[in-house]
Amino acid sequence: MHENLRFNLKPKKLNEWQPIIATEYIGTFYMIYIKFLEELKQSNNGDYHVNCKFHLQNFRGAITMGIDYEYSDLLKAKKTSVPFDYMLKIPVSPFLKNSENEDDYPTIKMTFSEGLINKEINGHPFKLETEIMYRNLPKCLFNPYNIKESAFLHPLYLFREGENIQHIYYNKNTDQGVQVTGGKYDVNRASNNNNSQNPTHFGTNGSPTCDAKISEIIE
Repeated sequence: MHENLRFNLKPKKLNEWQPIIATEYIGTFYMIYIKFLEELKQSNNGDYHVNCKFHLQNFRGAITMGIDYEYSDLLKAKKTSVPFDYMLKIPVSPFLKNSENEDDYPTIKMTFSEGLINKEINGHPFKLETEIMYRNLPKCLFNPYNIKESAFLHPLYLFREGENIQHIYYNKNTDQGVQVTGGKYDVNRASNNNNSQNPTHFGTNGSPTCDAKISEIIE
């Protein structure tokens, strides 16, 4: 049922916050909103550009989540496959507090491929899927190279039994069948991502939690 729930996103509705995702991560429920600052403008190559801002609102939970603007270059709407038309990825970090002053929010230039402002495709509105790219936990709390010495264990992927640390795996039903997710915090995976400029993806794409993350782009 939750896969069919969605937000209405109106690019022509300027200077008002519009929700694009509601999700929960390690005990904190939060939502992310987008504000269009101008109407979409078409460039010579057919793409559409628009300046906008993002706001993350924590609603419940002990851990503060924040948009990681260090990786703001990831904030792009990319063409994707059925059943969605675009995918928007947003970098989020646990234990990161964003400013409460809206004037401090950076302006992000979003790019959409040609055709975004058409009302429909084959009789159906455009669909935008929002995915979260979670940054690793602070190393002072969690060290993927030495899990046993970490002061904090990621509750979605690890649990403690006395002196033993166990990995958690999930069977997740997808369009491609049952896929195994979870159990990703290990030395090999941490090493593979240590030198990468992109944040490690423990996000809504493979999360065992439920997310409301679909928006229909309407007039």
